[in-house]
Amino acid sequence: MPSPLQDLMASGRRHAPPELAALMRRRPWRVLLDAARCWGLIVGAFVALAAHPTWWVALLAFVVIGTQQYALSVLAHDGRHRNLFAQRTVNDLFSVVLLQAPVGVDFHRHQALHLKHHRVLGAENDPDLRLYAASDKAERRSFLLYLSGLTTLPMIADDDDAAATRSSRWVAVPAQLLVVAGICAVLPWWCWLTHWVAPLYLLMFVPHRMRQFCEHAQPVVPDRLATEERLLTYRPPWPERVLLAPFHIGYHAEHHLWPAVPYFNLPRLARALPSPPPFEVRGSYLGFLWRYFRGLPLIPEWSGAGAP
Repeated sequence: MPSPLQDLMASGRRHAPPELAALMRRRPWRVLLDAARCWGLIVGAFVALAAHPTWWVALLAFVVIGTQQYALSVLAHDGRHRNLFAQRTVNDLFSVVLLQAPVGVDFHRHQALHLKHHRVLGAENDPDLRLYAASDKAERRSFLLYLSGLTTLPMIADDDDAAATRSSRWVAVPAQLLVVAGICAVLPWWCWLTHWVAPLYLLMFVPHRMRQFCEHAQPVVPDRLATEERLLTYRPPWPERVLLAPFHIGYHAEHHLWPAVPYFNLPRLARALPSPPPFEVRGSYLGFLWRYFRGLPLIPEWSGAGAP
């Protein structure tokens, strides 16, 4: 039986714009140019660091490399929905080799988990529920610990699901060897740790977890009371689009309603929807995080017969 949230999403899809078919068209050259820009900035940052090994160039290179690692990972999100290329083999190979393996992500396993998240959003068996649930983030200490990424880092090894019948984890080993070889060609070997591994954690993994929380979080406990309010979208300012929401991933409610629309058409899709749209629109990710933090600790609300 569909959940109330699934009924709400079905109702929202009935407001599909007339140009939806056009918005679902893929543009392979746009994907290639966006991926090339990310890799070009990464390579340029390492070359600049090799040419000018000063502290400020090292800091700038760290930020550029980390943000572009994150951008590649977000671009792979569209790859999980096969929105990058029409041919499945090309789409998956591109996503594995150029987007996910270099940053240590198992594309196929995460694809299975992510597609299940779309099917059961807000349900108890949603594999992402632990990321946006408020019950284990109802105190300031637990919330800050979550934002550090330390509580969710072990989940990488535990992410498993019956739907994940394929794995591309093995590709990460040769990909990392190529990255190390490229870095060592112009810089000392330890720059792989300081300017590849460290940015992966601080500027890819942590922002990714922060964004995942914001995408469906409501400051309500118990979590089941917020199930019907999980459809959210963001219109962040430019700095947050760079650090937290590249490639228009902030248009998250639109994406859940029409996941076959590629990332570059999500702004057009949003403009074509009725005003106000059939979901909650938020501005800043950091603004929501600050409001959530200020409202802690959360006091449980109760509903239903026999509730205290």
